[in-house]
Amino acid sequence: MISFDSLPMEKQRQSLTRLGRTVMLHYGLGNSKIKFHSYSENIVLRVDSKKSVKGCHIFSLRIYNLSFTEAEIEASTKWMQTLCQHTEVTAPEPIPTRSGQLIVRETMPDTNEQRLCVLFQWLDGECIDEEMKPLHLRKVGQMTARMHGFSASQGRASANGLPKMEWNARLAAIGGGNGLMPHWVDQPDTFFTKEESRIIDRTAQKALAAIQSFDKGNEYGVIHGDLHQWNYMFHQEEVRVFDFDDSCFSSFVYDMAVTLWYLNHFVSFHRDYQEKVDAYLEGYQEIRGVPSGFDEQLGAYTIARHMQMMCWVLGWPRSDHIVPAQPFLRNTVQVFNAYLNG
Repeated sequence: MISFDSLPMEKQRQSLTRLGRTVMLHYGLGNSKIKFHSYSENIVLRVDSKKSVKGCHIFSLRIYNLSFTEAEIEASTKWMQTLCQHTEVTAPEPIPTRSGQLIVRETMPDTNEQRLCVLFQWLDGECIDEEMKPLHLRKVGQMTARMHGFSASQGRASANGLPKMEWNARLAAIGGGNGLMPHWVDQPDTFFTKEESRIIDRTAQKALAAIQSFDKGNEYGVIHGDLHQWNYMFHQEEVRVFDFDDSCFSSFVYDMAVTLWYLNHFVSFHRDYQEKVDAYLEGYQEIRGVPSGFDEQLGAYTIARHMQMMCWVLGWPRSDHIVPAQPFLRNTVQVFNAYLNG
């Protein structure tokens, strides 16, 4: 079977447009305008319609990659619904089909791949990168604290089907070089040297031992799981969050570590990084207290996030799927070595 990623770019766009038009028939929006929006883990199409559904004329059609199951998508989508209905968190509302279903299964033209799709209301807003200011991070901290506060009080009853973050499986699987082979079609089967693989293995073991020692207690619940500056945006000074695909039960500190890792990872943020961190934590504490043992846990969860990103990059269809992979992976070894020696 031909894969979507193997198609020429123009053929991909044509295939997505045809798929989008077929999916929109389930919503009674067959004459909508379909436009490609983004492709990272999943594919997003913008849908403009003259017909209104739930007061919306513009929608976001999310086409999930083949690794997601219907149960996983349903659980994360319903968690988004719950947050929208019971908290002040602003997230895209999922739109049900005319038959009341949240998920549509259709065949991708030209590949015969069965794709699962969900339609969301379109939220206006701007993702801010290099222009991120401390005042933005204060709002992100507030929004994160609201999600964690709701999760701590009601999350377990409202998040049936969401997985538990299994760090033992995720980090232990990397030991001995397992999971370090890139999937890129444009590169050889190996990337890391034996010494680099040993450094990665030792780092995974050290981070796992630290994470296993932390007391979960009340600082554990449903998290977003991927809360970086391209998964939240700002509209008229309101922060809006989306992409809940990685929602799971895990430490609240890990959710916070993801946000702060991205701020520290990109050189353009380093100039006033600490000021941004302080603003983020101040915003969080305006809503709820920072989890106990935050400083101790942050280092280990930051490394765990870096390791997750390493595995994600190795799983790309090409070495340049989003940005060049090699510089990131070389830097990864340096970061891990510093953690071992720190």
